[in-house]
Amino acid sequence: MYYVSSEFSAELSLTKEENRKALAEMCMIIHTAVVDMAEEFFKTLRRRVYTTPKSYLDLIHLYLISLELKRTEFNINKTRLATGIKKLTDTNTNIAELREKIRELQPKLQKKSEDLKVSLKRATEDRKIADEKEEIVSKEAAIVNQQAEEAQIIVDEVQADLNMVQPELDAAKASLEKLDKSKITEIKSFPSPPDAVKTVMEAVMVVFDEKLDWNNVKKVISDPKAFVDQMKGFDVKSLDQKRINTLRKKYINQKGFVPAEVEKKSVAAKSMCEWVLALDKYAYVLKKVAPKQAKYEEVSAVLKTAEEALAVKEAELKEVTDKVAALEAACLSMESEKRQLEEDMDR
Repeated sequence: MYYVSSEFSAELSLTKEENRKALAEMCMIIHTAVVDMAEEFFKTLRRRVYTTPKSYLDLIHLYLISLELKRTEFNINKTRLATGIKKLTDTNTNIAELREKIRELQPKLQKKSEDLKVSLKRATEDRKIADEKEEIVSKEAAIVNQQAEEAQIIVDEVQADLNMVQPELDAAKASLEKLDKSKITEIKSFPSPPDAVKTVMEAVMVVFDEKLDWNNVKKVISDPKAFVDQMKGFDVKSLDQKRINTLRKKYINQKGFVPAEVEKKSVAAKSMCEWVLALDKYAYVLKKVAPKQAKYEEVSAVLKTAEEALAVKEAELKEVTDKVAALEAACLSMESEKRQLEEDMDR
């Protein structure tokens, strides 16, 4: 039966009428064959096997079932084969596309490799230049730092010397703050001042580079507030050596030029005496530190030139360093792209 069904399954492409005729013919052949075999069976074993119309119908029913199973199996295989053929076709198409992509990627990969090689070489050369510049800049920076330290030492020494006499000058100015303006007016009222007062006022006139006669002294102190402000705001550095020598020779080195002695004649003159003495000490220290100040200015000039040169070289170094950093970043990017291209080709 299975064999016959297989035979008929090859005729599935026939029309329905042709299929019915073929089916009837086949069933008749099978039915006749069974009758013949039943006769042979009787002759051999003396046993009867009967073939009834129901057997014929069962045969047809069984055949139809077998035919449907074969048709289903055929359709499944046909669908599976069609799917497999489509997949093979699609795969071949994909392979052709991938081959084309590989052909496109190969020149890109080769160019990317060449560009990367050139960029790496350039980055290496620029890095060498940057390292050389950095070494030079480091050495010059060390020299500049040393010069700056030397300059700071000189400044500290000058400031230390000035700090020694600054309290006396500040004290003298503080004394002027407390100076009673009426006391100055009292000095102005003297028709013929005491020697101690006259000596102090002449010393003040020398400091201001004014005439020493008493009428001029009264004129200068005619406005007590302006006169005190002039003393408080006086710049010691403006006091030249000639006036300093005059002060010391004619006034400061004199026996009576002492604040305590002057105070006995005038409280206002005592404050002015302290002020003149403080100015003299400060001027002395200024002269003492003048060589150091000159040395500092010399070192500062050299230091400024060195710092400017160093700034130029640091700017050059930064330019080269930035260029190297940009090249290295570009190399990393190109390396990443090259690796991505290789992965794409491998895939």
